[in-house]
Amino acid sequence: MDNSIKQKLYSGGLWVVGLKILALPVGLILVALLTRMLSAEEMGVYFLFFSLVDFLVIFSLLGMEKPIVRIVSQSLALKLPGRAWQAVRKALRMGVLSASTVAALLVLGVGQFVSEKIFDSALMSELIFLPAIWLFLLTLQRLVAESFRGLHDIRFATLFNGLIPNFLCVIVLALLFWTNVKINLSTILFIVIGAYALNLLLGYVTLSRSTSELSGDGSVFVSEILKTSWPFCISAIFLTGLQQGHLWLLGFCSTTESVAIYGAAWRVVILLTTTLQIVRLVIPAMVAKLYAQKKYKDLEKVLRSTATIAGVPSIIGLLLILIFGKTILLHLYGESYASGYSILTILAIAHIINIFTGVPGVLLMMSSNEKVLLAISIFSGSLSILVSFILVNQLDYVGVAIGAGVGIAIQNLLMAGYCLTKMDINTFISLREIYLFKETFLSIIAAYKQRLILKTNNFGHNTDTEKI
Repeated sequence: MDNSIKQKLYSGGLWVVGLKILALPVGLILVALLTRMLSAEEMGVYFLFFSLVDFLVIFSLLGMEKPIVRIVSQSLALKLPGRAWQAVRKALRMGVLSASTVAALLVLGVGQFVSEKIFDSALMSELIFLPAIWLFLLTLQRLVAESFRGLHDIRFATLFNGLIPNFLCVIVLALLFWTNVKINLSTILFIVIGAYALNLLLGYVTLSRSTSELSGDGSVFVSEILKTSWPFCISAIFLTGLQQGHLWLLGFCSTTESVAIYGAAWRVVILLTTTLQIVRLVIPAMVAKLYAQKKYKDLEKVLRSTATIAGVPSIIGLLLILIFGKTILLHLYGESYASGYSILTILAIAHIINIFTGVPGVLLMMSSNEKVLLAISIFSGSLSILVSFILVNQLDYVGVAIGAGVGIAIQNLLMAGYCLTKMDINTFISLREIYLFKETFLSIIAAYKQRLILKTNNFGHNTDTEKI
């Protein structure tokens, strides 16, 4: 594999690993503070708001976040910086328009219908204007972050994609908790909105500076972005339905307290997938570049090596959760949430299957196989919701967890199977591929040593010149 590919992969991975390691405790502390400052009913409504915003953002994004990474990355690889800049600018303009439309629809009737008719929550209906603002900010935040990813700036892509607002929220809530200030859900949402607004402002200013030097020939039409984005949009709807639809089903068939327990347990399961999320954040631009250059052997090595490195700590995490899961829930959220251990176990096992298959979804997205990804997502998402619907009345949140686990496992197995049989690219983890990490690490260390030596020599030379 080319040394430049190794260095970009490793240096980008270092930034994501570092920031994700920081983001992990921040996210857990945030939820822990919320569970101790809000009632179980308010916590359930918070999780429903969070999932609703996460779902509606898909409509306002219009699937543009993935094509932006691909178009920007490929344009830079083909020496067309002007085309990359045009893609970023037009995607942000479309994001403002679509996010404003979706937010307006939520405030003007859709939000009240969902709150009152589906979840039977007067509190949700009263505060629905706040999630509308939240989804507008989140839409633009994700477009800014994915623009950085297309520019191969993994550090800013990770930093501005949720770490900063979560960190700000933790600081404010910790101060309020420490001083025994009593707050309600509306106050929490105002704090969240303020944090996301500040994050978006910082991200946009930084992106403007990063793209200020991109110029030259090349243009991108909005129709070109939307032509490839709609399969991503529809696929994302089913992917989010696979994740969030179970929470909505629980909110419709059960109580907000059950929603709170399920949502809290789900946050802990994210611990298992953190390393795989790191891989998904690091390699999309690299996958798009290697696929465009038809370097399929190098592409498979990147996919399998990174998946293997991500898989080992995740398997260890599963064992820890299986052994200490109840204790983790008890000390993190409180006694009323310890009953979510069964949810924790089911979802953890499902995600281990996810980990063994690697990241086939990234390969499908970056290789123009959006329709295949869409078909798999529709099938697995529908099956998942069906299983949850059948079991929820008998098993409550345990039945919903079983349905979610079935969907996660089947979806990833089908995607990995397609990549292996139809594209002849293996995405499964393999210990034989872990040597890439060792080679990359040694090459980066050697490069840094050489750079340090050159800087030292230049410094000495400049000093001597000044003396003369």
